[in-house]
Amino acid sequence: MNGETRELPTNWFLQFPKVVGETTNFLMDLFGGIKEQIIRRINVMSIEDKHNISNNSFIICELCNKQIEKIDGRHLKNHTISFDEYRIKFPNSFTITKEKLDKELESIEIRKLAKEKTDKDTKLVKCYFCKKDIEVNKNQSNNESICKECKGSGLISPFQQRAIDSMRKSLLKEEGVDNASLIPSVVKKRNETVELKRQDPNYFKEIVEKRVNTMEENFGEDWKEKQYELSKEGMFKKLGVEYALQNEESVVKFKETVANKTPEEKKKIVEKGRDTKERNKLRKD
Repeated sequence: MNGETRELPTNWFLQFPKVVGETTNFLMDLFGGIKEQIIRRINVMSIEDKHNISNNSFIICELCNKQIEKIDGRHLKNHTISFDEYRIKFPNSFTITKEKLDKELESIEIRKLAKEKTDKDTKLVKCYFCKKDIEVNKNQSNNESICKECKGSGLISPFQQRAIDSMRKSLLKEEGVDNASLIPSVVKKRNETVELKRQDPNYFKEIVEKRVNTMEENFGEDWKEKQYELSKEGMFKKLGVEYALQNEESVVKFKETVANKTPEEKKKIVEKGRDTKERNKLRKD
């Protein structure tokens, strides 16, 4: 294409011969799920791997024959097709010029360095709730910042509340629900992303280690005890009790939830409850 020849790229699973492109799409639809798997692979690729790179000064769009530097979502919007779908439909077509790619990589590096520098610039402001001095990024609001202790107790700044309300309003208008977790397509996408990451044996280990490091940095080595106390405080402010199951309404909801569980899931819930009681007993002792 475009008078060029290329070696077989490493991301071979996308590089089906163009001559059988229609047959490939038919088989993907026939067997189901294959197309979605390929799209998920594209989503986690780096910019270099996502594209077929041309050494020419321009590439040609397979849908409109326009000469451009890059095939992306902005251009494909007029064709009502996503970039991922374009890659699957035209697996051997070039999607970016080498010159354009180099410019984008340089721009990404510049933004990365700028962000790293900005993240280090801080200032002192008053916590919106308790009024104690806290250190925040210099670009953060002077009036609505909150400290870690207030945030940990469940308090939400007016800025955050406005953002939450705006998001819920948009979801209600577009999806008919006020929580993204109630949208089937979102739940499916999240599950697919987690399943893809689970293929890495170190995925969950890295998450746990990162969480522990963050909590120790923010709250000290005894962060578990502090979180436990904050949890009780937050529960007391919300329901007037230290534990959710001390609240009658929470007990009813819990029983309704358990009733819909499988025997194996019920067994895990009981075991978790026993472990929690044992930990609480040890804390009191």
